Amino acid sequence: MSVGRKPIASAVAVTVATILGAWLTIDRGLWPLFVLLSLGASVLLFVQRRVVGTLSVQTILLLAIVARLAVVAVPPTLSDDAYRFVWDARLSESDINVYSKLPTDPALDDLGRPSIRERLNSAEYYSVYPPASQLAFVVATSVTGTHWPAGYYGVKGVLLLAELLALFMLARLCSPTNLSLYALNPLVVVEVAGQAHTEALLLPFLVGLLVLARRVPEGIQRKKTRRRTDGLAAGALAGGAAMVKLYPVLWVPSLARRFGTSAIA
Repeated sequence: MSVGRKPIASAVAVTVATILGAWLTIDRGLWPLFVLLSLGASVLLFVQRRVVGTLSVQTILLLAIVARLAVVAVPPTLSDDAYRFVWDARLSESDINVYSKLPTDPALDDLGRPSIRERLNSAEYYSVYPPASQLAFVVATSVTGTHWPAGYYGVKGVLLLAELLALFMLARLCSPTNLSLYALNPLVVVEVAGQAHTEALLLPFLVGLLVLARRVPEGIQRKKTRRRTDGLAAGALAGGAAMVKLYPVLWVPSLARRFGTSAIA
């Protein structure tokens, strides 16, 4: 194979293996093959990262989008969290506080159609998804409705849009090599576009923080006004992330060190 064709061949091989692996998850008997394909694609991407990194940013983003669109129709085979997303959206649609009612409450029997409640992996617990995640569920299902599987694919659509936004932001921030390690990562593609994990909603906030951190190196003296403005922006981004998942609160010490106390005020 000529040197000129090697980058695109490696990137396409990773993309195809990722897509095939995602669809193999539908059959439990094929899960070992899914694992082998995903591991193989991951190893190939890592080993060939500098080769793949010679591709243009546009090519990497195109392959990343193709991979995600190709697996977006995969049902929730590796995780059943998505049933809770749609269930919570149904409660919100009915003006019921998702943090005040257990799915097992008999008063919610009519909302279980068609048998989503029986598929919940945490029916004995209140919802653990913070308000920003709940908002995403509601926005998605306001378009598709809360019937299964339309609601599931609606939520996937919102998550995919959030991740694509983060991808385009990341493309302006890092090298093609580093971009490819995320954009073409089989685990990322399968778990976000394939299995609808809400970490996708975190990404725009996280990449936004990286943009700020890169613009404001640690230890550089800045004008007080600029320092406070950057700190407030960083705090807002971290707060938004914490409204999606709770663990971004662990970023507080790092934010205070880099941006000052305005970031956590």
